[in-house]
Amino acid sequence: MTRLVDLSVPLASDKDWAPRWARTGIKYQDHAYGRRVIRLMLRLPAKYLKTRLGWAHEQIKLSTHGTTHLDAFRWSGATATASCSTCGTSATAR
Repeated sequence: MTRLVDLSVPLASDKDWAPRWARTGIKYQDHAYGRRVIRLMLRLPAKYLKTRLGWAHEQIKLSTHGTTHLDAFRWSGATATASCSTCGTSATAR
């Protein structure tokens, strides 16, 4: 029988520990910001919006390398040699 293991985690900014090139970043923009965007893009005043608010929005920046690997055990250790199927890079521990 196949066993499914959920390894997902909520997205969160990881600038405290991830290298700059592989960081996940999330910028939250609230409904008031959305109202301003609608005003600028569509030239539509808030009085025409049912709740006087615009859409909320999240801007997400992800790294395709992801900063985590299920095959991390192959990437570490004294004799580790592996290549990443995602980006094609190779690593050899010395």
